[in-house]
Amino acid sequence: MIDLEKGVVYPGFMDAHLHLVWYGKSMEILDLVGPKGCGRNYRQSFPGYNGSEQWIIGRGWDQKTGK
Repeated sequence: MIDLEKGVVYPGFMDAHLHLVWYGKSMEILDLVGPKGCGRNYRQSFPGYNGSEQWIIGRGWDQKTGK
């Protein structure tokens, strides 16, 4: 922090690339990475899901290995 007599300068905590936003969004995405991710039932991760129009989005699926 720098004192400028009539003002103050301090570091900003601004994420210009929206990493913080995307980190938050990633918490809503079903993790399909590795055997634990693939084996986890989506109903555990989304207990309120009733098959309606809402989509479940996943990431980490490897179509070459099927895992």
